[in-house]
Amino acid sequence: MIRYFLFLLITANVLSQINHTDSLLSKINEIKLPLVIDDLTFIQITKSNYLNYDKFKELLVSDDKEFQINIKDTISSKLYSLGKFYNKGKLNLLLAHHFKNDKEDKILIYLLNYYLNDKLCSYDIIAYKTISNNIVSQKISLLSTNSIVSYNSKNNIDNEIIYNVINLRKRFPYDSYYCQDRDTCVKYIPKLDSLPERKMNCWSFDKTFFNKNLKLMPYKYFSIDSTTQVLFSIGNDKKVSVKNYFLDSKKLKNGKIIVFFLNDYVYNNYKIVKEVGYQIYNEDGKLNKQKQIALYHIDKEGIESAFLSKVHIDGDELKIESGYSGLKKEKEAFELLKTPAVARIPSGGK
Repeated sequence: MIRYFLFLLITANVLSQINHTDSLLSKINEIKLPLVIDDLTFIQITKSNYLNYDKFKELLVSDDKEFQINIKDTISSKLYSLGKFYNKGKLNLLLAHHFKNDKEDKILIYLLNYYLNDKLCSYDIIAYKTISNNIVSQKISLLSTNSIVSYNSKNNIDNEIIYNVINLRKRFPYDSYYCQDRDTCVKYIPKLDSLPERKMNCWSFDKTFFNKNLKLMPYKYFSIDSTTQVLFSIGNDKKVSVKNYFLDSKKLKNGKIIVFFLNDYVYNNYKIVKEVGYQIYNEDGKLNKQKQIALYHIDKEGIESAFLSKVHIDGDELKIESGYSGLKKEKEAFELLKTPAVARIPSGGK
């Protein structure tokens, strides 16, 4: 009788732990890959789902107790969820740890891999941003189903791109290479029907946006045609160089997709020259249209010119309004692809 009672007690305790784990995991939203993690992501971190570390810490310990992610939950140290996804049937979590005090401000993005029994198998930091003594060090990433492309920078000096290829035989299931060592990275071609789409319904390409020194992923990883230059000269001053970066993408009706980019130019006689534009691709991947929607520059004398833009979603339409302050605005509207409604199964149904 005593043995039977002990068996029931142990079984109830195990089931309770399983149900508690399932309950914690069920509250984390499932995300679709690919996912871009950059400065725009870091800005949104504190708007993500806050996680109580004391309730969640059992999921941060490996199955063999070999390692544990220790994160203090205080006023200056918080844990957030970016979402979960499944790869080859295994659970993966993306967590953000934000720590801030008078000397340091840092955000670490963890990718955690789990066994089929939801026990932690391995983890790594795939992106981060730290600011200490006004020195910025960061790593931004593009997370896809079978790879992670990481872009490092320190003190505004761009370092080499790291290419991580999935290898399920390893505990942390990726092999790491410098991009130039892997032909698949050098000749990386994105799939336009599965580009990252940020959870942002409104963009303001205003003076504040253009004056931020945002670290973003190079545009070549998000578009078949990465030649995004629209501005060729300002008066008699011609460009010295240009770098282009990914901002966002949205799916349009009839299989088209619109991809927004930021061009950052170097001109001899200007402190800042930046423009925002978009490319529209047909369903077959052919470039249908390319257009500038915002242009901002300041010359070395401090004279400013600002052709600004607002992009927002209104119902089933993507609307763009651009122009100079106080003047008539140019307006465009694109019909968005409607997301099909998901049928919900009633509680207790099959």
